[in-house]
Amino acid sequence: MKHTLEEKEKTLKEYGLCDVDLHFCDSGLFDDHLWVKFEKCLNCLERDAVSQIDKRFKEFPHWHNQKHPNQVIDIAFTDSSIPENILKMILYAAHHVVTEEDCPLGYLLLQCIHLYIKVDIYASLEVHTSNTIHEGRNVVEIFSVFLKQYIDKTADIEDKGWNFPKLHMDVHLFDDIEVKGATWNYNTKPNEKMHGPLKDSYLLQTNFQNVAKQILCVNYWQLIMEDIHRHLSDFDEYHRLQAQDQSADDMFDAADNPIPLTGFLHVKVGLKQPPQTFKLNDFLNDFLPASNISLPQGKHICLRASDEITEFHFLKVNYESIVDWQQHTDYLRCSPQFFGAPHFNCVFIQMTPKKVIFGHLLFLFECTVGKHTFPLALVHPFDAPTGIHLHKDKNLNLFRV
Repeated sequence: MKHTLEEKEKTLKEYGLCDVDLHFCDSGLFDDHLWVKFEKCLNCLERDAVSQIDKRFKEFPHWHNQKHPNQVIDIAFTDSSIPENILKMILYAAHHVVTEEDCPLGYLLLQCIHLYIKVDIYASLEVHTSNTIHEGRNVVEIFSVFLKQYIDKTADIEDKGWNFPKLHMDVHLFDDIEVKGATWNYNTKPNEKMHGPLKDSYLLQTNFQNVAKQILCVNYWQLIMEDIHRHLSDFDEYHRLQAQDQSADDMFDAADNPIPLTGFLHVKVGLKQPPQTFKLNDFLNDFLPASNISLPQGKHICLRASDEITEFHFLKVNYESIVDWQQHTDYLRCSPQFFGAPHFNCVFIQMTPKKVIFGHLLFLFECTVGKHTFPLALVHPFDAPTGIHLHKDKNLNLFRV
């Protein structure tokens, strides 16, 4: 029995299936649906709404491995990873523009996006526990409730339906994770860059007949060559590291030339600046004992006007992730001029074994007292709530510090 393409698609949708590649998260449900409808809501507001959103994106702080689009509204991106980065920033850029009073539907959609971010966070974890599975399921249920509210309220005005497989996928998301493992195991992103090589294999190394076996054979040869090349590269890298006695990621930025800090093997500073004078007597005399660090020779520090400190603009930190228990590296900047703009990263600060706060790096430096060198950082702590806790802060899970 023959069916039209529309009839086939309708049948597949009833079972949550589709005959095309699925990109569930950032380039699927968000980019093709939530983001498109959110842009329409913005265009219905005052003229400066769009410019305010773009301005917030432009002013958004930079950090390592974060793509930073300066303009996002009514822009088509060819890079499929851009929606993932927009998703990380949109709440902070839009919460003051799309309000419940001025745009109720847009505000409800913003709440859906906030919950979708949480779904995406749990779905993208590479290591799961029973707690993350349970919490992920709870978030999916809440997200589904809010999205249904939006769908019901816009049923008469929407020109694009919500009956598509990617919307149905989140219902079974964590069931699939329990059965198949983390979504990374069956994510389509790792194969994105294979489209070009497969096309080249088809055009250059087949006779255009019964091509599947020919392409698979070429692909097999390529995998073997890549494996051999990887082993040779690992062998060379091993000997290079033995000779230089440094880790590969120390070459992240040759100009930085990170310097290990005495007593802190997982932390290195870089971009050393010329020495300068700085008054630190009172600070050091109070700070060191409070941090259980003995004063040099047990005496109060009395620096002279000629004593100098050394400033740094770069901080590299190796740490064990509580998400996957693997070692990760952060590259932090503390510079008044980095690619034409000030760049002062925010950090997590371990105050006690059970207390972690946010902070804003302001100044990195080393101070030498006698024979002792103290690596120090001036940080603006974000450890206390500020202002009135607004209704929208609760709805969007925002915390003002």
